[in-house]
Amino acid sequence: MNLERAGRILNRPVDAATLVCFRMFFGALMAFTAFHKYYDNIPKHYAYGELHFTYPLFEWITPWPSLGMQIIVIIMGLAALGIMVGFYYRDCALIYLLTYTYIFLIEQARYNNHYYLIILLAFLLTIVKGDACAAVDNLRRQNPRPGLVPYWNLLILRAQFVIVYFYGGLAKLNADWLHGEPMRHWLRNRNHYPVVGRFFTDEWAVYLFAYGGLLFDLSIGFLLLWKRTRFIALVPFVFFHLMNNWLFSIGVFPLLAVGAVVIFFEPDVPRRWLKRLGATLPAPTPAEQPAASPHRTRLLMAFLAAYLLVQCAVPLRHFLYDGNVSWNEAGHTFAWHMKIRDKSCRATFTVTDSETGEQWIVSPEEQRIHMTSGQRRRALARPQMILQYAHFLRDNYQLLGVHRPIVKADVQVSLNGRPYRPMIDPDADLAQIEYRLFRTPEWVIPLEKGLPIGLYP
Repeated sequence: MNLERAGRILNRPVDAATLVCFRMFFGALMAFTAFHKYYDNIPKHYAYGELHFTYPLFEWITPWPSLGMQIIVIIMGLAALGIMVGFYYRDCALIYLLTYTYIFLIEQARYNNHYYLIILLAFLLTIVKGDACAAVDNLRRQNPRPGLVPYWNLLILRAQFVIVYFYGGLAKLNADWLHGEPMRHWLRNRNHYPVVGRFFTDEWAVYLFAYGGLLFDLSIGFLLLWKRTRFIALVPFVFFHLMNNWLFSIGVFPLLAVGAVVIFFEPDVPRRWLKRLGATLPAPTPAEQPAASPHRTRLLMAFLAAYLLVQCAVPLRHFLYDGNVSWNEAGHTFAWHMKIRDKSCRATFTVTDSETGEQWIVSPEEQRIHMTSGQRRRALARPQMILQYAHFLRDNYQLLGVHRPIVKADVQVSLNGRPYRPMIDPDADLAQIEYRLFRTPEWVIPLEKGLPIGLYP
């Protein structure tokens, strides 16, 4: 394909209706989430407690006091409303991206794949023409936009969702998932659900959910892309996400996914649907395809290629490390490893004065002033955050006058129903170890192969 033809395809003007519908839905959902959920929860989780688990390279990002965090949430919610109605659209999209990303980066213990997805979608909304129609901004423009957007605006959003689902399916191609874990454990704990709960202890149900989820993730993006299978895929798509929301309470993602499916339809579908209901939208103004210069076409193709390459490469970075990614967590984040592992742990830390030999036993469960319950539940099964907690203890005991504290950890972890076994080398002085990117942590004991799974009767 030559450069001129590629430019014509990527810049081909298409109806902005589906993009605008997504913009309005995204803004409304994010505004509701900010004011309904985050306003009370953000200060609780981010402004309280002495310890925050940071991301590598972002250790310098710290939370504001409680009032400051509430102000940031208010700004974020107002920016989301601006996105919804198209009021100073790009400015609001950028403000939302910055505030949401800031809150995200404060606390690694609250990492969730759909939080990361929201950041990516907010970034994409800053560069696409989401205000091409049905926007307040058009009322103040001398020359309102014609209701058309370049085809690449839809293409990049579609590609983002296809990548999320496909890589979510690839992550499930592991021995535990194919043997029914941790789905077996999750369904067993939900056998009290009305009507269908009594089937959740049957093996056929376990494998139906496990393999059904696997096939869904691997195929659904491509089925939505292809016009012939799009409407056929819509019913299982909606059912899958509603079922996930009912069974697992996984936050805003099911609703976000169902609302975002509109971008996979033909660009003028919302106008046609409204017409059938007796309502009309102003038709887009016919416009000749802009003749993009070769230089601008090259820049656009370079950006699209670079963005999609990063999105396809980052989820595979766990192959740079040795061992089981669900065990050592190296490369687990930003990789769409969604609901593929279940961990529980027991942990105690020993702090020793290197001069006197005096020892203190620290139980994170008893140190409630240090961490919230949510932090304890997640951090103590993840090696990088265990190391951060060890450094936190080292620094605190140094302030108490302990000379070069030695910090060791006894961390027993059960992964996907396996018996508890040590994850951290009990002889390693975590106080002297620094976390290194792209290097397998030597102080994490590898997961032995062949351990029994499916232990539940």
